[in-house]
Amino acid sequence: MQIAGNRSNAGLPAWVEPKNAKTCTPPARELEARVKHTKFRYDGNSCLKWQASNVVVSRRIDDSILPKKESAESPNKIDAIDALLQGIGAMLKTPPAAAAPQYQIHVFGGRR
Repeated sequence: MQIAGNRSNAGLPAWVEPKNAKTCTPPARELEARVKHTKFRYDGNSCLKWQASNVVVSRRIDDSILPKKESAESPNKIDAIDALLQGIGAMLKTPPAAAAPQYQIHVFGGRR
């Protein structure tokens, strides 16, 4: 939280995103869909692969998803997956830039 405060004080955008089912569900669904349809690419990083193998997904009765460790005391880390989900969450919240038309065709006159 101190980092977010320092960034904010410096005029940089920063916020603290709580880790709960409400904030994790949309990015977790996006990641799940990308993995399922082979649209998720990574460089084969062994640390990310290990941390992904440590994730236990809690699918709740309200259809929400919460990725977590197998137990709070587990030494197995999932920080990279949490960071990945936060990044995807920020991407989903950012509206896409409107694409400017590349070509405009105007036809004047002509025969009938």
